[in-house]
Amino acid sequence: MLRKIANLILVVALISLMLPLTPVIPVQPVLAGSPDDAYSIERYYTENLTTQTTTSTTYQDAVTLTFTPPTTKDYLLISSALTNNSDATYSTITQFAEGANGYNETYQSPVDPALNWRSFATHKVFTLTGGTPYTFKIQYRSENALGTASIKEATIAALEVSNYYT
Repeated sequence: MLRKIANLILVVALISLMLPLTPVIPVQPVLAGSPDDAYSIERYYTENLTTQTTTSTTYQDAVTLTFTPPTTKDYLLISSALTNNSDATYSTITQFAEGANGYNETYQSPVDPALNWRSFATHKVFTLTGGTPYTFKIQYRSENALGTASIKEATIAALEVSNYYT
């Protein structure tokens, strides 16, 4: 029994010699201009991964992100989706919108409606006023009611950006 205890003590001693003599302190990255104690950014995200369809020629909402920034800051908004139309003759028209303002209206027609999904992606930097609610959307519609517009995997992300220059 004493031999087993002695062997155990020997193993523990050998393992302790293999450990570093000074404690390892994790180093947090410090970004230029950030406080040394912490760095965080405001960020928001939403998604609708389901396939949605419409024959409407007026915009339909595919996904909506609503948030109220705590203070006035610049935000990078990134949106993306996959679109298709049942008829290769007609386009699915997609846009990114903030309130009543549409951005990057895109017309996309599939080569083969059964196989081809087209990617929609855009980004824009907005200066958002603190305490004010904002609504961002990806919207889509059919160019003609004879074609069925489809959209899926619609996502919107908002990331606070600092020191942004236009």
